[in-house]
Amino acid sequence: MSSATEDGVLIFDNIYALDGQLNILFAKSYSRMENKWIDPINLNSSVCNRMGGGIKKDPLTNKDYIVDFESIEQGPFYLKDAGNITIKYIRDDFLKLVRTDVNGENIVDSIKNNNNKAPFVRTVFFMKIKSKMNIIRLISWGDVMGEGGYYKTYAYIYDKNGIIRANEILNKDSSLSGYSSEKNHLNIKMLAL
Repeated sequence: MSSATEDGVLIFDNIYALDGQLNILFAKSYSRMENKWIDPINLNSSVCNRMGGGIKKDPLTNKDYIVDFESIEQGPFYLKDAGNITIKYIRDDFLKLVRTDVNGENIVDSIKNNNNKAPFVRTVFFMKIKSKMNIIRLISWGDVMGEGGYYKTYAYIYDKNGIIRANEILNKDSSLSGYSSEKNHLNIKMLAL
C-alpha cells in the first residue's frame, strides 16, 4: 500500500513467512519513504518480538493479522568505507539507531520521549573528526508550530568494520544542546556542527 505525501510516497510493506500448512511463522510491517529495501531481508531481524507479540487473531475470520510495525524515520544509510553495513533510525516505542549487517540488526542507541514529546531526527550526516568517521544526528523534542523545543546533537564514531560507539566528547558538550523558542533562538547550525 502507498500514499503520496509532501515528502514523497509513503509505502507500507507487510512481510509474512509461512510454513507448509500456510500458518504464519512470523510477520512484520514496515513503513518507509521512497527507500529501497536492503536485500536479502534477514529473518533474524524481521521477527516481531515486541511485547504485543506482533500478530493477533481475528475472532470472526480466524485469520492472523499484523498489529506491530516498524516505521523507518531516516535511512537506511551505508557507512562509508565499512563494507555492506547500514544504519537506520526507526520509531516504535522509542527512537532507535539500528545497525544492520549480514548477521542481522543491532540497536546502537535508543532515545526516549522527553516531557511527553517524541524525539524527531532533524538531520543525519557523516564527517571525519580527528581522522575518525562520525555519524552526527540532530534530534529535537517538540518545536511544533512555534511552541519551542529541546535540541541535542548525538555523535557516534565508527571504524572500517562498522563498529559504532558513542563519541563521548561531543555527546557531553553542553554547547551542542539547548532549548529554542520564538523568544530564545538556538543556533541550530552550530548544533549540527
